[in-house]
Amino acid sequence: MSDIISFTGRQAVDVPKKCQDPWGGTLPQLCVRLDELHLLAEREFLSVGSRLVEFSDRAGKISEMALSAAGVVSGDEVRGSIAGIRAMIEKIHQYLREAEDEAALNLQVLETILVFLDGIRKNLTALKETAGKLRMLGLTTKIQSIRTGSDRAGFMDLGEEISLLSAEIASVTADLMDESGKLFDFVSSVHTKVKALAVAQQQQVSLIISGSTTVLDSLERLSMKSSDNARQIVDGAGKIRENIAGVVVSMQYQDIGCQVLEKVRNVLAGFCSPAAELASGEGECRLDILIARQSVGQSRTLLGIRDKMAESMENVISSLQLVVAHVDEMSKVAAMVQRNSSTFLRDLGTGMSSVTDFLSRVMASNRAMSENMTSFADTVNSMSKFIGDFERISEEVELIAVNASIKAAQTGSEALGMGVIARAIQKTAEESNLYRGSLLHDLDEASALAGRIRQDIETTAKGKEARLDQMIRDLGVFLDALRYRQEKVMSLLEQIDSGGKAFSHDIDAAINGISIHNTIGIVIDDVSMKLQRIAGQILEEAGCANPDEPYDEIADVGLGELPGRGDIEFF
Repeated sequence: MSDIISFTGRQAVDVPKKCQDPWGGTLPQLCVRLDELHLLAEREFLSVGSRLVEFSDRAGKISEMALSAAGVVSGDEVRGSIAGIRAMIEKIHQYLREAEDEAALNLQVLETILVFLDGIRKNLTALKETAGKLRMLGLTTKIQSIRTGSDRAGFMDLGEEISLLSAEIASVTADLMDESGKLFDFVSSVHTKVKALAVAQQQQVSLIISGSTTVLDSLERLSMKSSDNARQIVDGAGKIRENIAGVVVSMQYQDIGCQVLEKVRNVLAGFCSPAAELASGEGECRLDILIARQSVGQSRTLLGIRDKMAESMENVISSLQLVVAHVDEMSKVAAMVQRNSSTFLRDLGTGMSSVTDFLSRVMASNRAMSENMTSFADTVNSMSKFIGDFERISEEVELIAVNASIKAAQTGSEALGMGVIARAIQKTAEESNLYRGSLLHDLDEASALAGRIRQDIETTAKGKEARLDQMIRDLGVFLDALRYRQEKVMSLLEQIDSGGKAFSHDIDAAINGISIHNTIGIVIDDVSMKLQRIAGQILEEAGCANPDEPYDEIADVGLGELPGRGDIEFF
């Protein structure tokens, strides 16, 4: 009796009963079951709790990277690069407009040169005909000398000189015609190339205007989109942390459940020794009513905590699954922006390379034009030297014509035909001088025009090349700066993508490691059922059908302080 008084804290009441206790061995088993359940719940609580700290930290790092990416793509540096590229494209556009005007002017000059070259060819053709006339006149002179039957006046020698001069004119004319033909073909080729480049330039100007607008629009859209996407990631990271906060709330309920399990187990453990005494026949039978009442009460407590613990862990899993969904979405956004950035940088690099390549072609074309005009002028100058030969030949022809007239006058009636020949020679010499003068004029004009083109190119070439080189360098600087910042963003996005995938994998692993929600209902239902069965057996033996009838009598039974981490207000 003293043991019972010590245990219950009050005087035992005599109850006319007792016998053996067939349920005494069940309570320790139930305590073991609750111990195991408590340890499992506690272990999962601590495991998930420790991961939550890690998950929250990782979400914070992703948010920081996303903020960094947003800062880069929406910062002054990117805006400065975009403005710089816009200014450079406008300069390139202006340069190409000037180059277009210059090409149009050069085409006009080349076309004028071709007109003069065509005139040279016509004059040379006329000189060739003059050579033919002189050859016929030389032959006629010889025939006339033979017809008169004497060579007293030296007409035979005169005819020979005329033939030699005609041959010389024909030779020089042939050489000049060959040179002029080559020159015409050369200038025509230059004209064709310049015209083709001018057409390409006109098209390229249009393409550059259109392409540069597209590039700049794409730059700004990408900057805004990347900034928006980065903020999406930041928002996603915020939602992750909100979900993690929801997990923490659910984990608090789980903690309360763990405390309740521990307290129920301790209550039941407190009855194991008295139950063992009852089972041996040494204990006070009045105590079995108390055990029955407590069994019913603890069974109800377990049933109450069962649903709450299962629900809280389901909430933990649901919240973590939402975290996974947000992380996966962040990874998708990061991967998408990364792909878009990579494609844009490639397209931007290709587009700007085509622009700089074309500008280099324009520069090379200008150099080639200068060299071509130098070569042209040299050829024209060499042709002009032949004009001196024509002048000498023409003077000799005129002397022959004068000499022939004198000889014809001295010879008298016998050489009347020679006078006619002399006048024909004189007329041919005059025609030769006329063609020679026209030829010289055309050559001088063509040479002057070629010199003008060459002078214009040489005067502006260095300045243009320096200007073009500077534009290409400046454009490269802006592109490199933009590329550097885009690659920095891509690196951050890649880290977000890969980090997000690893994050998602780890959360999935954490979810898969949670099993308490599957076990808790089974264990608690089984323990509760057995507690109810114990209570039923005890009350049946005690002759008490309703375990609640004397409940207020045992409500004051003190079982001592139970271990716990705080007051329970949940139930």
